[in-house]
Amino acid sequence: MDRSTEDLGVLYEVVISSEWDAADVTPTTADRKDRLEADAASNVPYPWIAKLLFPILWIYSWISWRLSEGIAKLSIPDTWVAFLSSGIPWRLTVSPFTETGTANTCVLAAVITEDSVEIRHSTDEFATSREKFSLRRNQYPMLRQVVWSADGSCMALADSSGDLTLYDRLNADSRTLKVSKPWLESSRLLRQRVISNLLWLESSSGDEGVMLCYADATCTFLGKNDEGVLAESWKVNCRTTLPRLMKGISSAAYARNQNIIVLASTICTRVDEDLNNPWFAGLSLWMVADEAPFLRPVNDDNMSEAQRARGLYKRFAKAADGAIKMAFNEDETELVTLFLSGAVAVWQVSFRCIKLRRIWTVDELPRYSQTTRSPGKARARTDFRHPDFPVDVQWWSNTAIILCQAGGAVSLLDITGRELVNISHGSFEQFSPGCLITPNLAEKFLILEQNSTGKNWQRNVSVEEASMTGDDIGLLSEDDDNAAVSAITEVLQSFGMANDKPVKALQKKKAGNSYRLNCFQTASPQEMFTRKLAEEQYGEALVLAERFHLDTDLVYQKRWMKSKVTKISITDFLCKVTNAAWVLRECLTRVPDNPDVARELLMVGLRLTDFTSISRLNDNGTSGGGGDGFHPSDSGDLQLTLDASTLTPEQHAMIGHRRQLLRFENILSTYEQILGGGEKAVRYFLAEEYTEMRRKPPLGIALQYAHKCKPLELHTLRYLHHAELADYWLDILSGFPETCPPEGYQFLVPSILNGEVLDTQHAAPRVLDWCWKGSFSDVSDQESLAVKENLEALQATLSYRGKLTAEKLQRWAENRIREIEHNCGLIENAKQMLQVATAKQVEGLDGLRDELDTLSALVFDGGQTSLSLFDLRLLSNRQILELLDDKKNFPAAFRSRMLPFLRRCERKQPGAQHQLLDEYLSKLSTDPQETLDKCLKVFQQSLPGLPEPAIPSPGEAVDLAIKCILGCPRTDQLDQMKAILQCLPSRESMPNGDAAMFQKVTRIQDLIMCVEFAEQFGVQLSVKNLRDVQANETLVVEFVSHILQVAAQKVPGFTELEWRDIYGRYVKICKRVFLSISDATVVQLFTSALLSAGKNQYIDLAAKFFPIQPTSAPSIIPRAIPGDSGWIVHNRLSTDISSKQLLSAAKEYFINADNWKDPKIKLAEKCLELESSLKTAAGTGKLESGLVDALKVLHALGVDASPLDLWTSEDRFKFVQQVLDVKVEAYRHPDRLRELSKMLDLKDLNRVTEAVAEKAFERRDYGFCRDLCETLIEEKRSSSWELCMKLAAAEDFTDIAFKENMLLVAVANCPDDNLTDLAKLRNRISLQRIRSTQKFSPKLDASVEPIAKLILDPCCSSVHPSSSTKTQPLAKTEKRLELLSAISDPIRGSGLEVLVDGEHRSGSSAFIDGVLVDTALSYLDVDVGLSLASLGALTVKSTAEKFFDAVPPTAIIARLAAYFYGLEVVLRESPDSIENALNLSCHDLLARAPRVSTKNTTTVQLLDLFSKYAQTFSSRKASATGTTSVTSVHLKRPSPSTPSAATSAATVVTSIRSLLKGVDEKKFHANAEYRKSFLLRAAATRDPTFLHRIVDAAEEHGVDGWEVVAANIKFLFTTSGMSVTEVETFLGVIPDLIARLKARRVDFISFSGLQIQSHMTKADIDMLVAYSDFLTDIKKT
Repeated sequence: MDRSTEDLGVLYEVVISSEWDAADVTPTTADRKDRLEADAASNVPYPWIAKLLFPILWIYSWISWRLSEGIAKLSIPDTWVAFLSSGIPWRLTVSPFTETGTANTCVLAAVITEDSVEIRHSTDEFATSREKFSLRRNQYPMLRQVVWSADGSCMALADSSGDLTLYDRLNADSRTLKVSKPWLESSRLLRQRVISNLLWLESSSGDEGVMLCYADATCTFLGKNDEGVLAESWKVNCRTTLPRLMKGISSAAYARNQNIIVLASTICTRVDEDLNNPWFAGLSLWMVADEAPFLRPVNDDNMSEAQRARGLYKRFAKAADGAIKMAFNEDETELVTLFLSGAVAVWQVSFRCIKLRRIWTVDELPRYSQTTRSPGKARARTDFRHPDFPVDVQWWSNTAIILCQAGGAVSLLDITGRELVNISHGSFEQFSPGCLITPNLAEKFLILEQNSTGKNWQRNVSVEEASMTGDDIGLLSEDDDNAAVSAITEVLQSFGMANDKPVKALQKKKAGNSYRLNCFQTASPQEMFTRKLAEEQYGEALVLAERFHLDTDLVYQKRWMKSKVTKISITDFLCKVTNAAWVLRECLTRVPDNPDVARELLMVGLRLTDFTSISRLNDNGTSGGGGDGFHPSDSGDLQLTLDASTLTPEQHAMIGHRRQLLRFENILSTYEQILGGGEKAVRYFLAEEYTEMRRKPPLGIALQYAHKCKPLELHTLRYLHHAELADYWLDILSGFPETCPPEGYQFLVPSILNGEVLDTQHAAPRVLDWCWKGSFSDVSDQESLAVKENLEALQATLSYRGKLTAEKLQRWAENRIREIEHNCGLIENAKQMLQVATAKQVEGLDGLRDELDTLSALVFDGGQTSLSLFDLRLLSNRQILELLDDKKNFPAAFRSRMLPFLRRCERKQPGAQHQLLDEYLSKLSTDPQETLDKCLKVFQQSLPGLPEPAIPSPGEAVDLAIKCILGCPRTDQLDQMKAILQCLPSRESMPNGDAAMFQKVTRIQDLIMCVEFAEQFGVQLSVKNLRDVQANETLVVEFVSHILQVAAQKVPGFTELEWRDIYGRYVKICKRVFLSISDATVVQLFTSALLSAGKNQYIDLAAKFFPIQPTSAPSIIPRAIPGDSGWIVHNRLSTDISSKQLLSAAKEYFINADNWKDPKIKLAEKCLELESSLKTAAGTGKLESGLVDALKVLHALGVDASPLDLWTSEDRFKFVQQVLDVKVEAYRHPDRLRELSKMLDLKDLNRVTEAVAEKAFERRDYGFCRDLCETLIEEKRSSSWELCMKLAAAEDFTDIAFKENMLLVAVANCPDDNLTDLAKLRNRISLQRIRSTQKFSPKLDASVEPIAKLILDPCCSSVHPSSSTKTQPLAKTEKRLELLSAISDPIRGSGLEVLVDGEHRSGSSAFIDGVLVDTALSYLDVDVGLSLASLGALTVKSTAEKFFDAVPPTAIIARLAAYFYGLEVVLRESPDSIENALNLSCHDLLARAPRVSTKNTTTVQLLDLFSKYAQTFSSRKASATGTTSVTSVHLKRPSPSTPSAATSAATVVTSIRSLLKGVDEKKFHANAEYRKSFLLRAAATRDPTFLHRIVDAAEEHGVDGWEVVAANIKFLFTTSGMSVTEVETFLGVIPDLIARLKARRVDFISFSGLQIQSHMTKADIDMLVAYSDFLTDIKKT
């Protein structure tokens, strides 16, 4: 931008882009020192060394720092360091940037905060942060340097420690580079570490990099290496080339187009206006080369002159001045510099030299601060802390610079003249002190300022005020301790006594630090004008408008819009606006808060729309509104100068505005009158309320006042606008809220006089304006049409519009009353409205008054708060009467509410009172939830003699009372019923009354007496139910019988005297109430109740009513009983009825008896004895007597039958069968059983003979059974063929000839399906006949131990050959041997095939083998020999493996299996030596079987199985040699240490391991059924200690303990071989285990019936008795 200082200058504006809050709190110096010492101590390996060396090192460091600091100050002055440290800690830099894919050039701005970098874009005025990355907090953030690359893609940032951070925008990557610092070896001071400038260089070859210029005149270049990463490339020490008068580097500038660098060094002298040599200003020109030396100085004549000034004083002189800021212009031809002394110079720079163009000292610079300051220390202008001291300079254009001063003033200065001229019209922008500025890019630059005062931001403050920043000393000043602390810290770090954490700079704690980024940009006059208006700088805006010919109306309009409406603002602002339309619109829309001002504003609008203005608008089409042009029109004939037919649209609009203004003025006058006028109107005037009134017509205002309940205001409005409101007055009154009491606006309600509505007073009508007169009245405008449409729409919603009449007023009053009640529910307001209407002489409201009275009673007294008049009309009178009821205080409610309502109904409709009472009382009496208390209260209000009884007619009272009593379903209302009857008129009080009426009352009294009689015996009955019973004869009998039954069951009973009284009352009730019952029935019901009472004395009392003969029954002649009164009964029952009653009573007693000892059996016998004394037909009670005798006989035979079962059983033969089952020797007495059959009334006695024969067969009493069979055959009993078949099939029955005869009988009488079985049986008998001739009988050698003897005790744990021989009788062993001999029978298959399960089975051999295995398993616990015989019948012998796998593999089972397979092997090789094989001992058999040699596959298979079990048996025999023999066990009570239910877990585990010897442990733990079977079999022991262990083990493994105990009980009483004494002794030792059975007695009894009792059929009588006693003891528990 190239501008000269022409008159227009530069117009600009400042835009706030962003703001930050960055409060910075840093530790104090003391804190830093303490932390330093702590860190140093923490890093020393030996703390005592730190205590000794730390003071020495501290003193050494302090002395070295002082020496180094003194030398360093020669090159780097304190002023320059203090100047750098006085800046704000944030940094700001900008760079042009071309967007990718477009040609648009924008500006990038980087704001470096304490810990981050924010990159902003000019496209959104730098308002938002586009990119952001974090930084490590710096020790001295004011010393950081930042530079952009040429294309804006990269940015380099150097901190005070010398580290360089490179940020790549394109890849969004940042990395930190460590730069080597060799000068650290010689100096550890921050003063020489400072990077004075950072440059982004580009070589001619295209390489680019970053050059770091240090304050000690060292330059380091970082270029890209082979990997494309920045690394240190070369380093130059400029001090060797520069003249001696030049010290360290203070600044640098890079001209990219010329590829040259200007370095500014500190110098010993100060720059003044006589300067002519750039070398004496500290400026040197350097050229960047691609090869060494990479940085070459450009020598000229001026340099030679500077080189000659190399005296000794120059070497050791302190630096005093130097360029601290430098910047090239856009063409890179001129350079502006800012010196430490405050001078500003402009230089012409070429490739070969630098020439001074102009220089201005600090005194020649503009001064924006005042000459005097606030009290404080005065500073010179050469002090950088002076407000007018320049702190930064940048180029605005090639002819102007941007100067930033210490006080925060930023201005644009022209440099073409000798003096610096402000080109922005002498103005400047004031920012916070120490702000940063950027070069001008696209006619804008950025300012970053800091607000450290904690106050709000202030713009354009005075320079003096902005410069009051205090006397803070720089960070690196001579008096500051920070440099010393840093130096000492580094020394300690070199010794390893301090950590590497940076020590933060010492700063004062500042509260409320905040930052702001501003954009300074050029603007046009219009933009400046707009900005001045936005900032409300109206004076400057008005000047700009007048100077640049802009619209001044905008200034006055905005001032008018921003200012309060007053008469002054109207005159000064509104009246100066030339736009009449805008002024008129403001007059119509703005509403002041003062009535006088509002009227003044309306008058302005009326003057704009007067006749003259409208006429002038017709002449030239324009109208002015400013100046003194407002004059009222003349009062002549207006129609002569303006024709209404030729009006333009603008004139139509102006007339409409005038009408609107007139209406507003009229409303304003009305509002003032409503407020009270005068001062009251000014005091209470509300602009909002007046605005609301202006929007509505008078009718709308009236409705609004009515809605807001303002009757006084409405009265004033009606007075002023009577003509507009008269026809709608009733609708206006309807607008009052229903909650508003009508007494408050009763003076607004019109009155009626002689049928006409009286008119009210009103004001005179207003004089019409000219716009409403003559031909102008027909002129239509939009405002008038809108008002008219709104009024018509409002009128359409009204219901009473039109002339007010008396009929309309009466209709309105009625509707208004209903609306009040319906909308708000305030009945009091509705009554007030009724009173007001009545006072105004409104007629026809009597019905409504009655409804309100009823509703008031319901709401206030009845609690029906949700009820309304509308709901009341929907209710019937009966429903209303029910709602008027009060459950808590019915008498008061009836007197005060219900009775008045009934009388009102009676007045409206005669007879309604009685009808309502009838319905109400009927509902009350029939409701089971209600009592008769309310009915009683009603009748008490109707007592004869009351002045106004509720029921005036006695007949009506009697009818209602009877209806109430008969309709009551409750049983607890007898007292209320009696009280109701007492309220009725008596016969004495009304001798001339109706006899039928009194007869009704008597019948009701009889019913009540009957109910009381029933209640005496606990029978609850209502009169209503009694009336229903009375109508049905069957129900009457049941009811009377029930009462008598209940009376007879009363405890304690009644005496004969009491029964006499009961009988008398009973007969009286039957005669007066139950007329349908005959006299005989009355007595019959009475005696039936006595007989069923279950008491002897009652039966004796009932005998009085029976025709008993004294000779036949002397024991039951009526005798004296307690309380006997000599009651002689004359009305007796007939003999037949008496017999039926006695037999029925005997039957009931017998059936209900529990057993033969029940006392009811005695009562039954007594009834039967009485029945036998009657003269009745023979045999009437024979059955009942026989059953009683049979019950006693059954008990004598051991069967306790239930009387009920005995009576109701369809087949009583089962009791004979039970006797045979229970009594062992009962079948030996068939004659006694036949007598029992007769008592049981059994017809077929031969059936008893069959049962006795069956029982004899079961007991194997074949001789007795044979005799009975012969008897049955003689009597030709065809059903005895089964018994004959069984007897013929019996193996122990040896009479073969009789068997053949039995078979002939069976064949003759059996069904055809059994002929096959009989044929097979006949073949067997024939075979037996053949064998009987050869007589095969194996002999038992006593010296051997066959398996038949061993298997008699499956629980035996001994394997000695002689142990089991001593415990079993020889006879049983021989039977087992006979069974085992069937194994070798060649034809055994045909015999065993029909013996399996007692049925014939046909099918495959596999099926038969499966049945045989199941049979062997089922008989294993009962008869091991039979089980082994079943296995011997297998067609495939290896199938027996299923049997041995299904049982626990104990030693005895292994021995049994080995014996079985060995016997099979021996018999297969020598089938003829059966006797020898059976007499072999188990030991010999085990030794002989393996020696059999055969090639038969089946035999080989059996040999393998034999070897398997023989080996198992041998191993277990060896482990069981030391076990105790069963016969040697001595029963002892367990000691306290004996394992029981509370045994510890370790003991249980040990017992389980001992039990698992020889058992498949995996199968034991995996298979629950296998585990349970093993434990139950292990329970077959005679050792109580071992039994306790088994119980504990079973419970641990999920098996109930009682089941183990039950298995032991089964073993003791069935197969243990113990005597009764031993068993009882054993049971006495285990009482705790017996308690388990008692706790589960139900389960054990079921187990006993299935598992124990069925296996005790062969036990002797002593064992049976012992087990019976044991089981009885369990049941009693």
